[in-house]
Amino acid sequence: MIQTPKFQIYQGCDRKFHFRLKSTQQETLFVSEGFRTKAGAMRGIASLMHHARYQTSYYRRLNTNYRYYFVIKSRDGIVLGASQLYDSRKERETGMETVKKASQSCRVDDLT
Repeated sequence: MIQTPKFQIYQGCDRKFHFRLKSTQQETLFVSEGFRTKAGAMRGIASLMHHARYQTSYYRRLNTNYRYYFVIKSRDGIVLGASQLYDSRKERETGMETVKKASQSCRVDDLT
């Protein structure tokens, strides 16, 4: 069976609904902020699908352990979520392109 990228909606330990974007190899590429409702998480997915197309939505970051990651923000500045951690800038750039492509054509699995 051929794996395709997918969004997964799940309920976290914080009792909020989150979504994550999984790659074709089932690696977690992107994790959302928490939403009070499942409908909110679905709207978050729609927002990510829209904003991931635009380079201006991506914000490059470096954490305190010198690992690279990025966040994606909506046009009004709301953080939609963050990527996994990367060891290099180049890997982060590749991750951004992967999220950009994968988020445009994938199904949603509800794990709640």
